[in-house]
Amino acid sequence: MTSNEYKQALSLIKHCILATDLALFFTNKAELNKIVDSGTYDIKDEHHRRLTQAILMTGCDLIASAKPWYIQTETVKVIFEEFYEQGDAERMSGREPIPMMDRNKAHELPQMQVGFMRGICLPCYDLIAKVIPEAAFLRDQCE
Repeated sequence: MTSNEYKQALSLIKHCILATDLALFFTNKAELNKIVDSGTYDIKDEHHRRLTQAILMTGCDLIASAKPWYIQTETVKVIFEEFYEQGDAERMSGREPIPMMDRNKAHELPQMQVGFMRGICLPCYDLIAKVIPEAAFLRDQCE
């Protein structure tokens, strides 16, 4: 691998890691949706490809939401137990945890999950399906 190829590989790895930050997802989604909806999307365009990679990384990060129900529910239980442990630690240090990490608000979990699916997962997989129609089953499974 040449020095330039090595730098490109590191840049791609960094890009993909940072793309898993949900705060970046909304900007990437809006920009890629605009490009796709305008009919100018071209996978050969470096910027379009980078946006697609970012959305795909988010889709990979959220993949449990596109799996069969019995897998989703088990995954959510594990994830939320981790969140609750973090919330317990925050409470022990005198801070109030956010609702998602507050064990005392576990009864709100179904509503939070519906909001998460509608606000993040479905829009992500809908956009992936626009760019890669063969991946529409991810959106369909998420619905």
